[in-house]
Amino acid sequence: MRAALLTGRYPHAVGLATITEWATGYPGNYGSIPKSAATIAEVLKQNGYNTFAVGKWHLTPYTAYTAAGPFDHWPLGMGFEKYYGFLVLIEAVARAEKELMRARPYGSARCINAE
Repeated sequence: MRAALLTGRYPHAVGLATITEWATGYPGNYGSIPKSAATIAEVLKQNGYNTFAVGKWHLTPYTAYTAAGPFDHWPLGMGFEKYYGFLVLIEAVARAEKELMRARPYGSARCINAE
């Protein structure tokens, strides 16, 4: 869905049938948007608009999450001038959720009655 919003194309047509962490390598699910598919940010920037992205970014292949890059599939490499958010690793999110649940399991929160 993110690929469709950014490119205006069907996600399978740009090789991103699902989030990059679940890419299979089969046609339509390569795990990254090719440079031949312009993003709306690139088109807007070419026409004089400023671009800014916010939130989690599931469009970078997991092999490019390191500080050494490559950065061409990071938000600034896909047409955005500024970005405030984070690149997401499914494992990191799942691990954080497990830690949160261990720290505060369901049912441990007290209900406060306003009466």
